[in-house]
Amino acid sequence: INVFIELNSGEKQKFGIKKEEINKLAEEINELNQINFQGLMFVAPFFPEPEKTAPFFAEAKKVFVELKSMHNSVEFLSMGMTNDFRVAIENGSNMIRIGTKIFGEKL
Repeated sequence: INVFIELNSGEKQKFGIKKEEINKLAEEINELNQINFQGLMFVAPFFPEPEKTAPFFAEAKKVFVELKSMHNSVEFLSMGMTNDFRVAIENGSNMIRIGTKIFGEKL
């Protein structure tokens, strides 16, 4: 099974793990035979002006680069949604999530 670790942006209402705890979790995942650690997922705080997400994405990319240097299986940085995907791509995202743009607003 391929998995990502979600990095928390520091917002209490969001899921994910703290930056300081990622390496430990990555090591634990790598001990599991049926699990393939493939990347990092990150959801930036929402801002009406997407460019304000850039510092958050830049920090997530630093974490990704560090993980990639320690774990050969890590290849994906999943960050960026409908509102901010362009900024995420500028900051190294190679997997975006743009469901609202494709499917419309949630009912």
